[in-house]
Amino acid sequence: MNLLKESWKKDKLKWKIFLLILLCVAFVINLVIIGIQKSEKRKNREQIEKTEESSVPESGTSDSKENVVPDSGTKNLISNLEEYATPMMNEETYLLLESLSSFLKKQNLKEQEAEIIHVMIPEDAPDSVLFFIQLKEDDILLELSFEREKRTVSVNVCKYTREEILAEVWEGIEPENKDLPEEY
Repeated sequence: MNLLKESWKKDKLKWKIFLLILLCVAFVINLVIIGIQKSEKRKNREQIEKTEESSVPESGTSDSKENVVPDSGTKNLISNLEEYATPMMNEETYLLLESLSSFLKKQNLKEQEAEIIHVMIPEDAPDSVLFFIQLKEDDILLELSFEREKRTVSVNVCKYTREEILAEVWEGIEPENKDLPEEY
């Protein structure tokens, strides 16, 4: 009987050691998987940043002021469309123009020249591109959001000032509530 108890204790100890080794191996595998996932996320973020940097010029101004008529027949209201939007949207830049034109009509604003002052890819929505537009005559700031997968553009009045946009305040603390005219 005594021999049976000792045999059971040795087997029990072997099973405990085996489970401990198995848990250690599982822990190491988990660490490797987490490291690979972080590396892939970092590579994706760097690739997006490189694309954004290579396709968006530093200056918010353009020497070319001519209004080009795109294939869709829509008048080009955005003076620096080719610099900022074409590298990211290719032939679909007409979506920005159509959405801007439609928004101006809905708001009873006359069609006027506009300028893209900044472009960003939101961290919380990497499949979209946000274009900050300034209307030249009315000095109104708008946000045009291009959804890449849906191929749609939405237009909203911007909640940031021009200075906040250029300083990229969304990287830190968002500005306090802005008073916007109710008509927009």
